[in-house]
Amino acid sequence: MYNYHSNTPYVANVEEYPTAAERSRFLEAYTAHGRGTQKEKDEAVQTLEREIKDWRVVNHAFWCVWGIVMSEDDPELVLPNGDMEDQVVLEERPMDGDQGATAADFDYIAYADQKMRLFWGELASGRMYDDYKDVVDGYKIISD
Repeated sequence: MYNYHSNTPYVANVEEYPTAAERSRFLEAYTAHGRGTQKEKDEAVQTLEREIKDWRVVNHAFWCVWGIVMSEDDPELVLPNGDMEDQVVLEERPMDGDQGATAADFDYIAYADQKMRLFWGELASGRMYDDYKDVVDGYKIISD
C-alpha cells in the first residue's frame, strides 16, 4: 500500500491494498499449515478475514498516532508566536529522486495524515459506523 522507495513514501495507495482474492489466497496458505479439518480451516479463513476488516480501523489510528509521536516537528518552533489556529504544519525535505526517502527525511506528519484519512474512510465506508459519512473531506477508502 505504501512505496517506501518513492519520493512520497508516506502516500497511501489504496489500489495497492491486497484484494479480497489475494487476502483469501494468503489466509488459505497460512491456515493450510495448521491442524484441523478443511471445514475448520475454511472457518478460520473467514474468521481471520472478518478480524482484518474489524481491526483495520484501529490499525490506522495506531499508525496515525505513531506518525505524530515520531515527528520531530515542534509546533512552537515552527510557529514562533505559538498561534496554531488555522495553521498547517508541513515538513518539506528535498529527496534524491533515485534513492527515495530515508528515515531522516520521512514525513511523519504526512504519514499520520494519510493514516487518519484511511481511518475516517473506514468509518465513512459504513463498515464501521454510518454516522460519519461526509464528515471529513479527503478520506480514503480501501475497497474490498
